[in-house]
Amino acid sequence: KDESECSEEVKEVGTASLCDVFLDSENDYLRDHYTQFCVNNLKQHASVPTTLLVLSRLVSPAPYPHHQHPQKPIVIDSNDILFTKYDILNVLLEDIIYFKEILTQYLNQNSISSDKISSLRFGSCSVEQHFEKRLTFLLQILPRAENDKGRLQE
Repeated sequence: KDESECSEEVKEVGTASLCDVFLDSENDYLRDHYTQFCVNNLKQHASVPTTLLVLSRLVSPAPYPHHQHPQKPIVIDSNDILFTKYDILNVLLEDIIYFKEILTQYLNQNSISSDKISSLRFGSCSVEQHFEKRLTFLLQILPRAENDKGRLQE
């Protein structure tokens, strides 16, 4: 959880361990269960930066080194499930719009000028980091969205 009081090191180890579970080819049920959990987080706009970190590991085209067994890289095409079952592109775009609306509302309610945005923090991330993480993930999945669009048009 982004809102927890634990150290960044603990968060990183926890995220790496969760990704190991995701990417272990013998854990299809767990991977699907936690993928659903991540998508639900995005739909509820909860723990988005950490959720996107986990999901970015799933859609990474390169082999992902297993946290506990670095010599055993794992490659799984989790893109299909993210695009076909969970419509990840629309879920992410809805979250970006939601975050922009919440930020605008917060700025207006607190009479904060736009030049002060860089000093604002939501959870453990600055506003800039929130947008950066969302846009980085969007750029990561856009090529796949284009491939799916091309396949559908054929």
